[in-house]
Amino acid sequence: MKTQSYIRILFAVLLIGAASVVVALFQNAQRTNATFNLVNHTHEVISAINDLNTTVLSLETAVRGYVITGNGTFIKDFAATTSSLHEQSQLLQQLTKDNPDQQSHIQKLQQTIEDKSSFQQKILNAYNHSPKDALQLIASLQGKNLSDTARALLHHMERHERQLLQLRITDNRETTHNRFIFSVFVIVLSLVAITIALQKIARANQLRAAAEQKARETEVRYHSMVENSAVVMYSARLDGQIDYVSSKCIQLTGYDAAELRCKPITFLVLEDWQESVAQRYKEQIRNKTHETLHVFPIRTKDGAIKWVEQSMVLLLNEKGVASGFQSVVKDITEKRLAEEALKIAAQEIEAKKEEYQYRMQSILDNIPMIVYIKDLEGRYLMVNRRFRETFLLNDDQVLGKENSEVFADDDMARVLASVDRQVINKLQPVEFEDMINTSQGNRHMLVTKFPLLDQANNIFAICGVDKDITEMVAGRQQLIDARLRAERAERLQEEFLANMSHEIRTPMNGIIGMTNLLEESALSEDQKEFVQLIKYSSNTLLALINDILDLSKIKAGRMSVERIPFSVREVVDEVVSTFRIKAAASNVAVVTTIDSNLPQLLQGDRHKLVQVLNNLLGNAVKFTAQGRISVTVSILEQNEKSLRMGFRVADTGMGIAPEYRDYIFESFAQTGNDTARLFGGTGLGLAITKRLVELQGGTIGVESRTGEGSVFFFDVLYLHAELPQAQQQLAGATNTADKSMLAGKKILLVEDNLINQKVTCLLLQKVGVVVTIAGNGKEAVDRLESGETFDLVIMDLQMPEMNGLQATAYIRNKLQLQLPIIAMTASALRNERERCFEMGMNEYLTKPFVPAELFRQLCRFLGCAGVPVQERVVVSNKAKPAEMYNLAYLHELEDDGYLAETLTLFLETTPGQLEELRQGVLEEQWDEVQARAHKLKSSLGMLQMTSMLELAATIENCAKNRQDLELVLQKVTRLQQKFELVQPMLEADRQKVLCPQ
Repeated sequence: MKTQSYIRILFAVLLIGAASVVVALFQNAQRTNATFNLVNHTHEVISAINDLNTTVLSLETAVRGYVITGNGTFIKDFAATTSSLHEQSQLLQQLTKDNPDQQSHIQKLQQTIEDKSSFQQKILNAYNHSPKDALQLIASLQGKNLSDTARALLHHMERHERQLLQLRITDNRETTHNRFIFSVFVIVLSLVAITIALQKIARANQLRAAAEQKARETEVRYHSMVENSAVVMYSARLDGQIDYVSSKCIQLTGYDAAELRCKPITFLVLEDWQESVAQRYKEQIRNKTHETLHVFPIRTKDGAIKWVEQSMVLLLNEKGVASGFQSVVKDITEKRLAEEALKIAAQEIEAKKEEYQYRMQSILDNIPMIVYIKDLEGRYLMVNRRFRETFLLNDDQVLGKENSEVFADDDMARVLASVDRQVINKLQPVEFEDMINTSQGNRHMLVTKFPLLDQANNIFAICGVDKDITEMVAGRQQLIDARLRAERAERLQEEFLANMSHEIRTPMNGIIGMTNLLEESALSEDQKEFVQLIKYSSNTLLALINDILDLSKIKAGRMSVERIPFSVREVVDEVVSTFRIKAAASNVAVVTTIDSNLPQLLQGDRHKLVQVLNNLLGNAVKFTAQGRISVTVSILEQNEKSLRMGFRVADTGMGIAPEYRDYIFESFAQTGNDTARLFGGTGLGLAITKRLVELQGGTIGVESRTGEGSVFFFDVLYLHAELPQAQQQLAGATNTADKSMLAGKKILLVEDNLINQKVTCLLLQKVGVVVTIAGNGKEAVDRLESGETFDLVIMDLQMPEMNGLQATAYIRNKLQLQLPIIAMTASALRNERERCFEMGMNEYLTKPFVPAELFRQLCRFLGCAGVPVQERVVVSNKAKPAEMYNLAYLHELEDDGYLAETLTLFLETTPGQLEELRQGVLEEQWDEVQARAHKLKSSLGMLQMTSMLELAATIENCAKNRQDLELVLQKVTRLQQKFELVQPMLEADRQKVLCPQ
């Protein structure tokens, strides 16, 4: 019974051991396969992370390269790269869907990528508007912060995946080891149990013969367990000859058990490994190591290479003498392949890293700018190829060295070191221009330095980018020179236009005035016809001059649009009636059709509508030999505040050929070579008409066929007028005065042209005005200063010795007289009217003047329309101007010689200082502008020129703070104008000191 009990126990132990070994081997295989899959998956995630990081970097580099170089190749695939960026983030999200932590990082990463893409698009949009704005966006920290955030998230995800990979590998190794130990333990335990059982059976067999049979059965069962094991088991003698091998060997090696018996244990080992394997077993015998574990490759019967893990147990007899080996061999080919795959993947990752570094260096080397990185001590860590080529230096001469060791110019080294410290202290980019000595000589460089920050926003290095802007600086200087030339040309053009206007209008004023006077005298019929021809020719010439001046004003942007109440119906009727008589002479009828819903009054520019209709109707009458001309006025659209009026002028005249229709509204354009010869004109009418319509917010067009007539149509936007107020304004505008009430009034006529003196004097004397003539402003000032009294002054502007503006300033500020002054000039200078009012003039008339308008203004200011004079005479719409200067400080010194010397020095030096100040502004030399304005302030302060002192102080502050620089030139011009006004008054004071009466 005991023997049977031992056999049962032995069988149970063997069964449990075999089952445990099988389960362990099966679980180990399963876990190995799962680990291999997880490893592959982890590598896919890591690869996706690296690809995404590369795409982010390439997108940023492409935009930066495009903005810096302007080369469109950089952003050629911008849209595709952006799309790829989103696809890669979605792939990464799919790969990590079973990892909540990674999913959280993915969501942050996708938002960062969206922000980064939007920012890159913002840079591109800014570049299209202004490259400088784009460069400023790049230099800001926003793009870098987004990139750092994305890279930080990607780095964190990659580190997380690598940690998972390491944990899985470690866990698998530990589990495999533990299961192997467990398997060995089970086998050893089984062997021990078998040994014990065999010993018991041997003893029992000595007692009973039946026990031997039991022992053989136990041996059979043990053999069966070994044969059915998932691993290959074999035993060998001390000399290395195999004496037993399990039948599983055929699955592993392709050899059956009989073929392997009596073969050395290195029989299947690869030739290169045989010596090392044999040496290990010899050492095991020598050291009596109980168990060793070896991994090596074997060659199967069919020539395949497999990797095995062999556990070799040294068998010892009861005396401790080695008697042989017991071995368990396990196929680990898949495991080995997985390890090889991991190794290859690691190598590929390292290779990609090196490739990325190479690409980055390649990008830096091919950037057409100098790029370098320095540590916080000022030593160069990296320079690109452009750096080396520019300064003819190699890496050995630069890397690891400071500026003073690299560049021979100590001043340049100190400046660069100072900028480095500024970047380190402020952690902000610094940009400046510098002249740097290179292998090509001195070159202008735009130097940009910015800090490189780590994830904790701590600076670890400084990056510098130097762009050669020598050509740009030269181009900038050329632009400055061109701008100076353009401004000089503009001033010359303006002066030419003013002089031309003055020189032509002045004799025209005499011709027209004399013609008006001659027309009122007793004339024969022939003489009347001659006078009418002179008057017609004069008016035609005046119209041509006005067209040229109007076109010049429009191009210069000095043509303004009025908003006053007027009747569109009345304007159309008035204009049409003037052409109806002329058209009737050619048997051409002029008809009008006006919308019945047209409001009584509208707010707009009456005079420009008259001018447009005059031009269009004038052309229609000129080019229509027979038939009719129709004028149609309609309402196109309206709302509570405004309405758009449509006008059509149609004729049945000669029409316009198709080849001329496209440029009929251009300046000096006419419909044929014979047009000017047959019909006259300059070709400016339609060009002015088009611009006048556009000034009023409208459009103009034409439809025409040769021989069938033309239709000109345009629209204008008008505002609704408040009827009570508008009617009151119209009533005031139509009020007339009684010229007879001017008799006995004393008027001082300040005019240097003899013909204009004669014309104006005759007109005024005809209504009883007492006229005194002064040939220039100085003579007028002398008369007033001597005590002569006048009711009104008519002042020309352009005169020798003292012009009209200077004379008016003298009268208002020096003489403190408030009599009315009417400007009468042929000047076409811009803002002339405003300057007249600012100096204290009361009205502004242009030559040639209309006699009725002159009499109306005289009646207005001399109280001839029933209105008291004091209510009509107003020096200015503004408050009384401040005193232009005061010599009180100098008079306190009681030294006339010093006073005269001071005034002489001021009058001689100030014009040059003002011109230098103007040139400094034009050349944008703001430091010099600040210094010159400050120097000028001391002189102005001594003479208490308050308004000029304020202008100089404003110029100084603007130049110092680099603010409102566009307005500085206007302020300098204003300063020069004020000096020109005060100059004759100071000269008069100087003469009084030098020649006291």
